[in-house]
Amino acid sequence: MKKIALFCLALAPISSALAADGFSGLYAGIHAGYVDVDADGKEYINGTPSGWAHKLSPDGGLIGGFLGFNKVLENNVLLGIEADYEFRDATDKNAEKFNGVTDNNFTSKARLEDAATLRARLGYIFNDNKTLAYVTAGYATAKVKTTYKDFFNVTDSNTKWHDGWVLGAGAEHFFTDNIAARAEYRYADYGNEKSNIDLPGYGRYRQSLEDEQSIRVGVMYHF
Repeated sequence: MKKIALFCLALAPISSALAADGFSGLYAGIHAGYVDVDADGKEYINGTPSGWAHKLSPDGGLIGGFLGFNKVLENNVLLGIEADYEFRDATDKNAEKFNGVTDNNFTSKARLEDAATLRARLGYIFNDNKTLAYVTAGYATAKVKTTYKDFFNVTDSNTKWHDGWVLGAGAEHFFTDNIAARAEYRYADYGNEKSNIDLPGYGRYRQSLEDEQSIRVGVMYHF
């Protein structure tokens, strides 16, 4: 009996390592969530602000897929890399302002269409090696369509990918040997990159996509 007990004690660290290694390797999944973005625009004539400007806050749903690879180190520390691509339906429309005064005859609209990220992950596995808490950071890009309409219902639009960085935090939990679920929060910043539109009869509009906040829930399969 003592030999059996000693044998079980000897296997315990190995069993723990094997369980933690459930997070190791290749995985793929799908997610859905909500995104909220701040965007600003100004009109320039010969490089000088004309006084026309707007603020938009597109928000709405998102759905996408992700693919990643993890490596579990000693003491249940996890390193990983992950890429995702998602489709968005987030729109906001607002009246333009001239020197701070609203003019409903001129409107602007921003629509978030697609987005993608490439991120590193750092986490810790606990709860009998079934749960992972992690932070993530990396490159982000988002596709935005901006449309302007004037008093005569003349419209012009431009679609552009905006590049920036993203960071976030989340948790994952195994429900079966191969299937896990996650919840995640992210913050993205697209800096001062601008989308330019030359309006017929007007100046050049510069639309900037500023910061973004989003939440996601997903399910994944570990191969």
